[in-house]
Amino acid sequence: MVKQLKALGTDAVVSYAAIPERTGIDSDTINAKMNELGADAVLITRVVDKKTVSTYVPGTAMPGYPGYGGGWHGYYAYSPGYTVQDEFAVLQTNLYDLKTDKLIWTAASETWITDKKESLIRSLTKAIIDRLVSDKMLEAGPAK
Repeated sequence: MVKQLKALGTDAVVSYAAIPERTGIDSDTINAKMNELGADAVLITRVVDKKTVSTYVPGTAMPGYPGYGGGWHGYYAYSPGYTVQDEFAVLQTNLYDLKTDKLIWTAASETWITDKKESLIRSLTKAIIDRLVSDKMLEAGPAK
């Protein structure tokens, strides 16, 4: 996400580099670190739910060879139906103004979890950033 934000001309820092500890951190510690970095906002995306969706794919009849044993009817092969299970992550993205300590933008999204995690993350972050731009929370300016 940081790369895509910087490409728009918005300075950004990854949280794990700025605040490497993951436990025992309170909002005062985060605010102090963000002020030290000169940040004016914090963008947080987190997984709030995960769900599995089952979809039934019906069987199909496929024409095969002409007339088994003669006649006008063809021989048909049948492919049985099956169920596909897809996993989805439900995400919440929040943008906070550090000056007022208030939530100024929020979005919920649902994304299909695939084996291609890198492209999934890129497309998800692009969708979030595009929405931030369209909602006028970010300017799409030249890279800094």
